[in-house]
Amino acid sequence: MTTARSTGTSADRQSLVMRSAVAPGLVAAMGCTIIALAVAGTPGLFGALVGAACVLGFFGFGQLVLEVFRSITPSMLLVIALMTYLLQVVALLAVYALFQDNPKWQQSISTTSLAVTAMVCTMIWMAGLVHAARRERIPLFETSESR
Repeated sequence: MTTARSTGTSADRQSLVMRSAVAPGLVAAMGCTIIALAVAGTPGLFGALVGAACVLGFFGFGQLVLEVFRSITPSMLLVIALMTYLLQVVALLAVYALFQDNPKWQQSISTTSLAVTAMVCTMIWMAGLVHAARRERIPLFETSESR
C-alpha cells in the first residue's frame, strides 16, 4: 500500500464518487424496483421508489454538502459531516412519521419493499464510497510539511 497522495482536483473527486457510489446506487434502485413490482405489485413499486429516493436523496445531499464545504473550510469538515448526518436522521424520522400517520400511504406503499430497497441501496452506496476512498486516497488530515 502506498502513501502517495492523489493529484486529482475536486471535480475529479466528485466524478469518482459519481461513478463509484451514485451509479451503482441507481442500478441497485432500479433492480429493487423491478423485483418489488414483480413480487408485491404496484404497492411494491411505490415502496421501492420511495426507499430509493430517500436513500439516494439523503446520501446525495450529504455528499454534495461535504464537497462544497471541503473546498470552503476543510477544518470544519467533521463538524459539518456530523451535523449533516444529524439532519439526515431527523429527516428520515420525519418521513417515517408521515408514513405512520397516513393510513392511505400504508395501504398504497409496501413497507417491506421500502425497507429492503433502503437497506440494499444503503449497502451499495457505502461500498461505492469505500471503493472511491480507496482509489482516491484522500488523506484524513494534512501535516504541516504536506501543505
